[in-house]
Amino acid sequence: MIVKEQKKYLICELHCRFYKKGKKEESACRGFEIMKSLLDNKMFQDKTEGLRVQVKEITFRSDDILKEIICKKCDFFIDGCDFRDPDCNYDASPCGGFILLSYLFEKGVVSKEGI
Repeated sequence: MIVKEQKKYLICELHCRFYKKGKKEESACRGFEIMKSLLDNKMFQDKTEGLRVQVKEITFRSDDILKEIICKKCDFFIDGCDFRDPDCNYDASPCGGFILLSYLFEKGVVSKEGI
């Protein structure tokens, strides 16, 4: 079983530009929570071992589906998500959980029903 710190490393430290190492977070984004629960599933762990994803590897063609599943239920969606903020004046990347879930969704590893 992957321990909490390994999950944080895989999801946040490797993939999220918003993650601040060593800073105590009061809450986690929805992408992290979903990925964390998937990583608790032993069958899924085998498919994520050594996973390292670059944003340029993702087409985001399933963005509308994942926006409903992840973003609209995320505590940061309303006022803390630069990726979803239409007034953001720079090219913001999504959170690490969204990046990983987008990649895994596109590769057929996870589905809407599986999330």
